[in-house]
Amino acid sequence: MRAPELKEARIKKEIFALYNAWDAYLFEKAQHHATAALGWIEKYKRFNELKETLIEQKEILQKILEQESPWIVLNHYTKAMQYGSRQKYDFAILLLYRTLELLLSLRLKEKYDINASAPDYSAFPDLLEKFNQKVKEIYGRAAKLQNSLPLKIGLMAGITLLSIFDDPIVQNVDLKHVREQADNRNQGILAHGLKPNTKKQFDSMNREFKPIIKRFLKSYFPDESFESLLEKFKPVNLN
Repeated sequence: MRAPELKEARIKKEIFALYNAWDAYLFEKAQHHATAALGWIEKYKRFNELKETLIEQKEILQKILEQESPWIVLNHYTKAMQYGSRQKYDFAILLLYRTLELLLSLRLKEKYDINASAPDYSAFPDLLEKFNQKVKEIYGRAAKLQNSLPLKIGLMAGITLLSIFDDPIVQNVDLKHVREQADNRNQGILAHGLKPNTKKQFDSMNREFKPIIKRFLKSYFPDESFESLLEKFKPVNLN
């Protein structure tokens, strides 16, 4: 291999390692490889057209490490889409479910000071009655009315509470449809099912969850489109 090819191979190796680590949620390791790739690009004066994107992605990794909530949500969603494109629908659905569950818990904490892990409902004295009414609307005859509000808030409890609060990110959302899509996750082999999830289930869940995710992110990025935010996570093209 000639010297120019060796230089390019060294850069490519670091970039491949960056995205492999990112896929594995090893954010510090991914950041290390991004720094190394940028160092070799600067030294060898090759792949200069990738610098801007790699610098921005390194900054995104730092925001994720600092637990900045919109970037964590975006990361979950983009990974779900990547798994979907690879036809790994069980992983895609699991991450899509987690994306919505996470953003609902973040919204409850940031807007209503309700911690999903240890909720304090004392500021909302009539909440139990309203919660049970929503449960009846969602589950019909299968509804199990509660004697107390949830001790931990998962996806369905989270979206039910936000619906009671008439939160903008869940306005006009049919909670029955959300429940039906959430069940796709429970049917997969990574949860409680015996069969793998399908493309049809993944696409259906994404159609239902995506508008909520977009509205949540719009509250943080009012001047950026959803598509432009997703583009920031796209691996650079080495061809």
